[in-house]
Amino acid sequence: MKIKSGDVAGWAERQQLPGVILLHGSDQGLIEACARMIQQKLLGSDPDADVMDFDVENFHAADLVLERLQVACEVRPLFIARRLIVVREGQNLTASTKQGICQWLAKSRLPSDTLLLVMAGELLETRDPLRRWCEADAAAWCVTLYPLEGHGWRQWLRQQLMRAGLSATEDALTYLAEYLAGDTQAALNELDKLYLYLGSRRQIDGADVLAVVGETVEYSGHAWAAALLSRNRTQALRILTRLLENGQEPLMLLGGVIRRLRQMIRLQHLLHQGVPQAKALAETQVFWKDQQHLIDQLQHWSERALADALLACCDTDAALKGGDGVLRPAAETLERLVLRLIHPSETRVTVP
Repeated sequence: MKIKSGDVAGWAERQQLPGVILLHGSDQGLIEACARMIQQKLLGSDPDADVMDFDVENFHAADLVLERLQVACEVRPLFIARRLIVVREGQNLTASTKQGICQWLAKSRLPSDTLLLVMAGELLETRDPLRRWCEADAAAWCVTLYPLEGHGWRQWLRQQLMRAGLSATEDALTYLAEYLAGDTQAALNELDKLYLYLGSRRQIDGADVLAVVGETVEYSGHAWAAALLSRNRTQALRILTRLLENGQEPLMLLGGVIRRLRQMIRLQHLLHQGVPQAKALAETQVFWKDQQHLIDQLQHWSERALADALLACCDTDAALKGGDGVLRPAAETLERLVLRLIHPSETRVTVP
């Protein structure tokens, strides 16, 4: 059955974990965190404890043999009530192996004292056999984990800082949210650098973030969104190509553009309502270092164009998630968005 990512912890607390759980999506950090929570719930103590080595067995998709997996699932647990079998990099399982797993699960069922956890580090197609089986079977969970955005993303950043005993000014939090762009695994690495930079200080301000994360990054999701919404086609395509070559998640990149568009729409609305520019920027929660850039970007967009751009991003989001049952190449999908948003005949718009 389908389980929303935000409901996993609640389901795990209220009832027994199922026999099969599939975690898939484009944020590897969230997948790892969800897997740790499930493992801790199942094992009932520290997932890294040596005493549990026998009761946790890991497989990697690249060298997985179906018969070996079946044998592992038939071994009885020794120290705890249930044994955990983990298949990592599930997106790399061959089609025949996925079909074999589904046929085996449908025919034989897992022993009641075994849990099979499959972790796929990218979004699986809606027609993927393993995803379809887990969504349809009442004894399985299928959990899709998308990058955090908006309030949820800021809240996640706050929680990480609180766990480290730190706080951040609103400027610093806004800048972190913009530049780390919803990638929890990459964000944790950047936050570690920030903790070291702070030393004994307990509050992070905008200057700290600028010093560690960097004032400008030539090839980043933020830079791509800036080039795209400044309608610089050449630069937007160049940055996009480099980012995808470096393994950036397409949905994460798109999420940065959507957040920026929503800021621009909100700011434009406030300005047209006669709200003073300084107050409008404050209400839109724009980092002070980025305020003039956002005003400059608005020169290229009318209200209708911004609305159309947001709709184009929604279409792109659905395409990247295989909404019509087909997952097209991410590069092609995002390049189409660039061409759809950037027109050679654009006219400049006067901002109040």
